[in-house]
Formats: sequence, structure tokens, C-alpha cells
Amino acid sequence: MVESEEVEAMTLFTEDMVHKARFDNEFSTYQYRTSDTAVYPNEVALHYLALGIFGECGEIANKVKKLLRGDYEGKGVDAHHKFVDGIIDEAGDVMWYCAQLLLKTNVDFGNLSKYETFEDYSTSQKKLANTYTSGPAEVVLQLGRSVGYLSDIIGGNGALSDEYIGDVTAIVMSITQSICLLALVLDRPFTSVFTLNLDKLKERSSNNSIKGDQRG
Repeated sequence: MVESEEVEAMTLFTEDMVHKARFDNEFSTYQYRTSDTAVYPNEVALHYLALGIFGECGEIANKVKKLLRGDYEGKGVDAHHKFVDGIIDEAGDVMWYCAQLLLKTNVDFGNLSKYETFEDYSTSQKKLANTYTSGPAEVVLQLGRSVGYLSDIIGGNGALSDEYIGDVTAIVMSITQSICLLALVLDRPFTSVFTLNLDKLKERSSNNSIKGDQRG
């Protein structure tokens, strides 16, 4: 569960301060860099980003379902690894949308936890990850519960009142924890969730192939 003191430790920052991201903090740096590939109408930003999170989490759930079904059994180790890497790729897209959602609510991703690096945060979650003995499905169900709460706090008009900013922050923290646990359960570095996502988007950006939403 997310520690309540971590929610209280968050700080707010204005849009023009994104250029002063905390480059000593990997979460803050990642959030800053996601803006390089952010292409969507600002007037529908909250709906767009929330739906993006729903969609990418659905992609993860669908892939884990196939993993449970044994679609890649008997096809060799390389095929299995490639499939698991595909789940991590979807996880990176989830974090992209989360980072942007925090930005739109003026919350610095780097202030949501006492850990400044992805590796340190991951290390703090390893003991918990070991309790998920039934595999990734249990983690994905937990992820789905967290994501579902977004529909309760983002209004039909795409607006978010100040009183719910703390709720958005708590949800993103819970999603981040679930994504970290998923990476650990799948025996993948949590760091790769972010680095592979940025590498993918950088390549698409250099090819001028990012038009609207092409993360998924």
C-alpha cells in the first residue's frame, strides 16, 4: 500500500517550472522528458491521459491473459522473453501517461517518494514482490483496481477540482507501485520500464512518426 506520508510529501509546481526539473531525481527527469513527445489537445488533456492509462493497462492485462493461457509455451525461450518484453513495453506507456497526468495537475513526479532512482525504489519493493506467489495476474488485478478510481474523480467535462489532486497523486503512486511489482515478478529491471519507453519514443520522434497518440 502507498504510505500516507508520501502523499503528504508531494509538492506542486507550475507548468513553466517543468524546465527546472530535478535532474538529480530520475522520476522527475523522466516526467520532464515525456513532454518531448506529448502531442494531444490541452482542452481534453485529463480525459485523454486517463483513457490512455486505461487503454495501456488493458493491453497489459490482455498480454498477461495470454501468458496464463500458455500461448508461448513450447515456442522457445526467445519467444517467451520477447513476449514478456512486450508487457514491459506496455508498462512504459502506462508510466508515460501517468507522468503527463501528474504534469497536468502540477505535481512533480520526483516528489512522490523518498527514493530518487528507479533502482532504489525497486529495491524497496522486492520483499513485497516476493509475496505475489501466483504470478503477474495478481499484480495486474491490483493495477486495475487502482486505475478504476480515476473514473470516479475526473469529471465528465474533463475537469479536476483542486480537492482531488491528492487523489490523482495517490492513484499514480499506486499504479507506479503495481508497475514496479509487475517488472519484478516478470524478472525485469524496473528501470527498463522507463528507459525503453524513452528510447522508443525518441526513435519515433526522430522518424517524425509521432502524430497524436502513437505510444501503444
